[in-house]
Amino acid sequence: MKLSYLRMLAYTLIAVGLINWDYQRGNPQVISHSLIIILPGAILLLSTFINPLRRWVTLRTYAILWVGIALVTIGYAFLN
Repeated sequence: MKLSYLRMLAYTLIAVGLINWDYQRGNPQVISHSLIIILPGAILLLSTFINPLRRWVTLRTYAILWVGIALVTIGYAFLN
């Protein structure tokens, strides 16, 4: 999978997490719920810039794993 697709996926997770944080600011658990969405995006984004991890992330198996993590996380954001 191309690195640019994975970066866009990471940016999407971060953006959805920040939007979730803004819309649920009255909820007492907003920080933990939003960080569940933001942290995978931040980890994925950082791993696309670190050379040893970049090779692992672009492998087909790991790319599919990250897409699965992103789908579950975005689903959690919409159901939360």
